Amino acid sequence: MKTTLVSGPPCSGKTTYIAERVRPGDVVVSYDAIADALSAEGTSRKAVRPFVLSAFFAVLQEQRRARLRGFRGDVWIEQCAPRAEQRNRFVVLNGADVVVLETDAETCHVRALERYGPGKRLTEYIDEIDKWWRIFERERECPQRTIGSTVARKSGLPARRRVGSPR
Repeated sequence: MKTTLVSGPPCSGKTTYIAERVRPGDVVVSYDAIADALSAEGTSRKAVRPFVLSAFFAVLQEQRRARLRGFRGDVWIEQCAPRAEQRNRFVVLNGADVVVLETDAETCHVRALERYGPGKRLTEYIDEIDKWWRIFERERECPQRTIGSTVARKSGLPARRRVGSPR
């Protein structure tokens, strides 16, 4: 079983990246899908954030248990995770490889407009995209490869080293 965290700003292509690689029997743990499932029409995502986080991390905890019970499928985790520390937690707790989609803010803005149209939800997404880029931390030691107009960073380093522990 392989676990992969796919992170990037909102509308960066995380869902598409996973959809192009997921196979039957794999599990996709998507922060956005959980948020959509828990949000009534017209509800701000910020209003349901505590519920979404609780559900998201409960699913991840179950994923770790399933691995111990012999689950064989791959697990794909989809979350923005702009800070290196956030991504490293997935490496340590879930043994995850990390792919960061660095889709530029302008492209993400255009995709958000196409997806949500003008209005309050678009404004929330634009704010979240801009916030992601303000706080994003790149990991210096990760090799990169280009995927279309998106740069993906995938770590092959051991978890201990990635969080600064001695070898």
